[in-house]
Amino acid sequence: MASNPNRIESALLEVTRSMEAAKSLLSAVHKKSKSNLDAVKSIQNLREELQLILSSVDEVAHPQFLFDPTSPKTAARIVAIVLASQPLKPLSALTEFYGSGVYAIYYRGKFDAYKPLAEADHPIYVGKADPKDKMATTPVEQGTTLWERLKEHRNVIKKIKDSDTVVLDDFYCRFLVVQTGFQLAAEAALIEYFKPIWNKETNVCHGIAMHGDDPGTRKNKRAPWHTLHPGVPWAWKPITVEFDGEKITKPVPDQYSKDQIRENIKQHFIKNPPHQSIEDLIRDFTFDMIQFASESGI
Repeated sequence: MASNPNRIESALLEVTRSMEAAKSLLSAVHKKSKSNLDAVKSIQNLREELQLILSSVDEVAHPQFLFDPTSPKTAARIVAIVLASQPLKPLSALTEFYGSGVYAIYYRGKFDAYKPLAEADHPIYVGKADPKDKMATTPVEQGTTLWERLKEHRNVIKKIKDSDTVVLDDFYCRFLVVQTGFQLAAEAALIEYFKPIWNKETNVCHGIAMHGDDPGTRKNKRAPWHTLHPGVPWAWKPITVEFDGEKITKPVPDQYSKDQIRENIKQHFIKNPPHQSIEDLIRDFTFDMIQFASESGI
């Protein structure tokens, strides 16, 4: 059956408009990293739109993607599934082990703001640990960096003074030692999929991974995690500022109040309901692997 000329002309017009938009974006890109990232994301979106237009006018069916077993994204998704398959271990009871890779921390306590996580198999935080030797090929050569990273989080949680929120025994973890080089893509895939509230990328309750800086030079506001879970000393040290030629000290302001942080967490869970089990992860992964929809007739 012949294609409708009006349909093709309409599609080509959309292609032309998209190309002009892409050119404008490219000419407006600045050296600042955020501008570059925004431009890249916008152009990637335009590329996807162009592919959809091409599929709509071509009488031969197009697969939704080209499966590449060697793609870092594919490998990262597989790593995510294997990580989620590991048994949960109490964060408080971990002992030293070799290897670098990725990990996930889970909440199982009674803090009301985190209740959706306590009832689901969904991490509150995910991260990675790079190998001690970038050329490492064995866990021993990688060192104990994965263990050290988890221990670091454990030590931070132990400093929380407000026991009405969380305590160390509320937390469990999963971890996976991976071949050197795969940890970065795997971490990105985990963050994109789970959107954990403690990760800075979600901008909800970040701050646990921050390291103390000099309170005399710190200009930024207190991260939400430290506001909600006070106890880490450096996060509460006053800052020194100069006013009318005199140096004065003042408390570090919060980015958000406790009430606002709680509300941000609540809204995040409404928009991103926690996954209940590994079956959710496997189902979503297999769904994303479908190249031709069932209604395509192929």
